[in-house]
Amino acid sequence: MERYRQKYISTSATTFILQSLNQKRGVIITGSPGCGKSVAAHHVALAFEKVGYEIIPCDDPSEILKQFTTEKTQVFVIDDICGKFALNQHKADSWEQIDGISNIIIGSCHQNHYDDNKDSSKKTNTKFIITCRENIYSHKAFPKLTCFSLVQCSFSTKYKISPDEMRNIALSYVPENTVNDMENICLYDFFPLLCALYCKKAKPDPNFFSHPVEIIEQEIKEMKIQSETSFLCLSLLVMTNNKYCKDELESSGMEQLIKAICADSDFESVVSIVSIQKCFERLEGIYITESNNLYTAIHDKMFDIISAAVTPCIMNCLIEYVDIAFLAHRIQLSSCGQSSLPLQFISHKSLKEII
Repeated sequence: MERYRQKYISTSATTFILQSLNQKRGVIITGSPGCGKSVAAHHVALAFEKVGYEIIPCDDPSEILKQFTTEKTQVFVIDDICGKFALNQHKADSWEQIDGISNIIIGSCHQNHYDDNKDSSKKTNTKFIITCRENIYSHKAFPKLTCFSLVQCSFSTKYKISPDEMRNIALSYVPENTVNDMENICLYDFFPLLCALYCKKAKPDPNFFSHPVEIIEQEIKEMKIQSETSFLCLSLLVMTNNKYCKDELESSGMEQLIKAICADSDFESVVSIVSIQKCFERLEGIYITESNNLYTAIHDKMFDIISAAVTPCIMNCLIEYVDIAFLAHRIQLSSCGQSSLPLQFISHKSLKEII
């Protein structure tokens, strides 16, 4: 949570979320990947922490029932409540099934607290801040979540970041002369993420804000020639569906996977385990981050881009070894019409090979 204290620029969305939580039990922040949903959610949670609330990040409905108490003021933060890339039906079903039970428990506890204290402010001493991609929230199978009494804050429509807010965000990361040279500051919804990425680049390129996806993809493709180990690390991240465990590096299964990636990528020799570990450490803060012994991409949007750049080079390996959830979130039948999935890269020809 500490990193959310830094460089945060308040927007109209932030004001709306705070005002809503003063009146209601919960807010769901929706929008496209990289637009600032999670940053806003954690910033607001920290504001509640300052006035005595306990912050509880959670991922599963059972965690709420386990952690909930009337003895404390609490704010539950639930990122990507029903999946990161597409609606996760299992998660949606879990929230739907527990919705009624949670409503009874939380509602009755708040009512009892209110009856005991005769103070209406005590009725909302538990808050819920939820984030969700816009396309998942609008899915017909998205759970009702009535127990949270949710107010929606859409970063894609009413509370989309304004040009002035975009500029203020940019100035907190990027030199003013670079900001002034930007032709269209509102070109991408994930502009806040671009600013954070730009300031970490060794050789900043102003064109990055005009063609970010293409530039990042090109950087990764060049890795295959200039730094085989770096390309291998990002390939491992893709193969493990954005959750690469450091402890598994020396396992026999991982050794086999590394050999398969090297063969698929036409690398002349297999990269050593020590080199891979050191390379993961070098990539931290640029493409990946490490927490609780797991390497993940620094953002879901970055993982989308890494995946799109890497997979065409390791398609045979992907078909044989990849986490099945990775494919499930990135394949849609052509009969379904226009896709809502992010950065699809599995071609019709490749699907025939899988089948």
